[in-house]
Amino acid sequence: MACLLLAAAVLCAAAGGSDGTCSDAAPGGLRFDVGAAVVVNMGRRGWKAATVARHHHREASWPQQQEAAPYYVTLEGGGGAYVPKDQAGYVRAATAEEAARLRRSDALVHGPMAAAAQRFKKAQLDAAADEPAEAVRAVLRYHAESCHIRPGVYASGGAMDWDNQPDKFRRMFGARSVDLRRSGAGVAAAPAGAWTADSLGELLHDAAGITAWKAQGKGVKYSLRANPSSGALQPLEMYVFGPVAGDAGEPPAHWHYNPFWHSLEFVAPLPPAAWGGVAGQLPPGALLLAITTIVWRNAWKYGDPGFRYTHHDVGHQLASLAFAAAAQGASLVLLDGLSDAALQGFARADAPEDPVCLAALVPAGAAAPEGWWRRFHVDGDVWDGAGAAAHHGAPVETYYGESEAAARPLIAAARAAARREGPPAAAFWSNPAPPGAPLDPVWIGAGALRPLIHARRSAQSYAPGGAPAGGLPQRDFFAMLRRMERQPVWFPWAAAVQPFLFVHRVAGLPPGVYLLCRGRPCGALRPSVDPEGAHLWEPVAGCDALVLLRRGDVQAEARLGSCGQDIASDSAFAVAFLTEHLPRLQEHGAAWYPRAHWEACALGGALYLAAGAAAPPPGGVAGRDGAPYMQATGIGCFFAPWMQAVLGVAAPRWADVYHFTVGWPQADRRVDVQRPPYHHADGLRAADRDAVSSKGM
Repeated sequence: MACLLLAAAVLCAAAGGSDGTCSDAAPGGLRFDVGAAVVVNMGRRGWKAATVARHHHREASWPQQQEAAPYYVTLEGGGGAYVPKDQAGYVRAATAEEAARLRRSDALVHGPMAAAAQRFKKAQLDAAADEPAEAVRAVLRYHAESCHIRPGVYASGGAMDWDNQPDKFRRMFGARSVDLRRSGAGVAAAPAGAWTADSLGELLHDAAGITAWKAQGKGVKYSLRANPSSGALQPLEMYVFGPVAGDAGEPPAHWHYNPFWHSLEFVAPLPPAAWGGVAGQLPPGALLLAITTIVWRNAWKYGDPGFRYTHHDVGHQLASLAFAAAAQGASLVLLDGLSDAALQGFARADAPEDPVCLAALVPAGAAAPEGWWRRFHVDGDVWDGAGAAAHHGAPVETYYGESEAAARPLIAAARAAARREGPPAAAFWSNPAPPGAPLDPVWIGAGALRPLIHARRSAQSYAPGGAPAGGLPQRDFFAMLRRMERQPVWFPWAAAVQPFLFVHRVAGLPPGVYLLCRGRPCGALRPSVDPEGAHLWEPVAGCDALVLLRRGDVQAEARLGSCGQDIASDSAFAVAFLTEHLPRLQEHGAAWYPRAHWEACALGGALYLAAGAAAPPPGGVAGRDGAPYMQATGIGCFFAPWMQAVLGVAAPRWADVYHFTVGWPQADRRVDVQRPPYHHADGLRAADRDAVSSKGM
């Protein structure tokens, strides 16, 4: 997923009429004359239209040895700034088109949308105050307070304290490790049938293993994995339960997956009788997989939004697991009928891990009784008589030794509120049974899955000039949408998330805002999405359920709504995923809140691969030169109330929970595409794994 990394402002703003001095000397090699129309980079405020007022500017407070700034400019709308360097990253010539675009952006930032965003936030807080259910009240308040509000107004963030960055890999100290078979773009799938150490190894590599390394400064690198992750912070751990590794006949066990080594680490044997009762509820040969979260890994950097971002990654991970299973003809089935207490009792995760979901990995061709996934349960006595776990995870310090309640009370309240206290009500099971086949036929034309999985990267920036003539072919755009909608993750609830698409460069489609109606006809959605009748709702020929809501250039709205990131406007299209918010919370309780993020980000996980299938990188390796290819990225930083004001979709009935964008990337030279992803493990075969540090990697 892409993230907004803002350095200190590249210009030091100064009030107009500063007491600084400037030279009357000739430009002397400077690019712009006095009076030239330019645009200047104001850091977090973005690019602004300006006029060069004078050359060789000096502030009166500057020491004599400090060089003069090449320009002092007056900003449209008032004020001024000095430009520290005569370089394109700081100042460039303004075309009439760009100046007009910047004026429009300023109008969007400071116009009626700003007030509407504040009203939408207030509406959410008012709904929270009026909500009788305490847990629902807590998550309503969390969402309202943790969302960035409008351009220039951000939620409470974290800090880039690199010396204390949490380790993204957790090791089971002293545990026996079983190194697994590695996968890759050219690795043929293991034979279908019951899970073996080899087939499970391929699946785990395809779902969560390391696929490349990326440089970050001199001598520093970090891992990229098959699953997308907010800021590559990887706040999840995974555990496998069943007979999966070691010599033939080894009894079923509880294993931890360590992606740093691509190995299973032994945690404890499973009690034979109790496991027999659990396994008897599953299709033949199925294994169980639990996902746990360490919210601190995200909150360390992102602060209060970190809880939402963690559940973004749960959705990403479910998608990655489902596609990895589909690559072998197998299926992932979410077992979402458990209370959180039952899940915790079964997973026995070490603090500060929080078990959030359980799924079955069902081998190809396995048959099971109808509705087994709904009836599945685990009793509280699964581990009775088994004793404590044989091995435990490495200690994790969180919040610099403070409790979460003291350091991040908003997160602590939301986490506690979102716990499911009992099995869900009958209304929760509103989606038909999991599909019979692991992958919908629309994916057949995408080709083999593994090349897409192992080439997946989050784009860092786009080069719209590299787009094909006319933009993204319409047929490819429609294919992406169909593949996103028919992705292999199955959720037991009726679709709640609706993708609003900001189309910029798609051949044959006018730029504008579109809606892909999910789960029900567009006519059924219209009263809640557009009660004032402000939108067009024009059907789009060639793509069922796609309607044009608003015609016109929406690049400024897409960019500003995604925290001013150009990647949302330089793309072929961007997406804002909105979910039904208050009605679903009132129907299903506060435990619904993280699930809305799972659904949105599972769609994003599919769109990552669908983008790669539309125009794969040359040779299947992103980062090399060649023909234009497509790459996607999730966007976690966005102004949710402001975007809902732009779309005219009211809060708290709806909530903006995730952004996304697809385009033609500029090659990221920092990604190592030469060495195999597990070269580090090969070089450490003789090492004591308990003594190897993976921090920062």
